[in-house]
Amino acid sequence: MQWLNDFIVAKNRRQLTRDESLGAVPIRNPDVEWEEVDGDQGPEVLLSVPPPKGGAVKFLRPILMLPDKNRQLQLDVMGSHVWRLCDGERTVEDVCNEIRSAYKLSHREAMLSLTTYLKTLGKRGLMAFAVQRDQEEDDEEQDGDEDVENTEELREGPENA
Repeated sequence: MQWLNDFIVAKNRRQLTRDESLGAVPIRNPDVEWEEVDGDQGPEVLLSVPPPKGGAVKFLRPILMLPDKNRQLQLDVMGSHVWRLCDGERTVEDVCNEIRSAYKLSHREAMLSLTTYLKTLGKRGLMAFAVQRDQEEDDEEQDGDEDVENTEELREGPENA
């Protein structure tokens, strides 16, 4: 039932603001092994992606004839450059600025192509994104019942003093 939980969590996620998206830190999937290889136009990254595991996959693998070995995926020169830049320390905006200056792109071109590419990597499970959240937003998302209880405790406090 993990897929159901994933669906519910994804459905209940709030949309990120533009600033939160640009401040997100892309993090490579640690299960994906990668190496540098020589490509036609320069050094490229070769990814070794492990097959999905756990849950219903182990039962469905023989029925659906799903592969049980790693997939190989070779990134082009620009994709490889982005992969190397996503080191878990740079934000999306930092990566965009690096790509913009390296390939002489406008800010809009760099941002559009980078965000599309990062979304694709995220959907494939190759990349995750760490988003910094403000304390105020966390407080707003608390359950309404807890807020009522806290308010009642505050009302009782001054009367007892």
